[in-house]
Amino acid sequence: MKILMAVNQLPSAEVGGVGLFSAHLAGALSLAGHELLLLGGTEQESGGASRLEPVEPAAPGVRTMRLVRGARPRGLGVLGGIINPAVDALLEQAIREHAPDLVHIQHTLQLSARLTSIGIQAGAAVVASVHDYWPIC
Repeated sequence: MKILMAVNQLPSAEVGGVGLFSAHLAGALSLAGHELLLLGGTEQESGGASRLEPVEPAAPGVRTMRLVRGARPRGLGVLGGIINPAVDALLEQAIREHAPDLVHIQHTLQLSARLTSIGIQAGAAVVASVHDYWPIC
């Protein structure tokens, strides 16, 4: 199965429980024969445009990419961290290129609130693991 796993941070750059869990799960799924793309957000913001960049694999056999956000859209305040058309376009691109059977969302912070609908529109099954109360805070 082709799986795209989305997480708010990658353990190679930022340490957090959800990122570590996701890297371990991605590694185990890869060992079981699945093709993984681990896509992580970052708290960093670039001065330029948002972009996807390959990074060191978070686990053996796991293709790993980081989404670096450009400037947040004006007027959205805190919501600018999860509502960003440029980021949505990059997520659509990553899903289109990887063509996953399954999008497994571990966390949407630093990514996009639209990640579920982007995955569904691409024809993938979408599941989410809720690790903390952030989505409802």
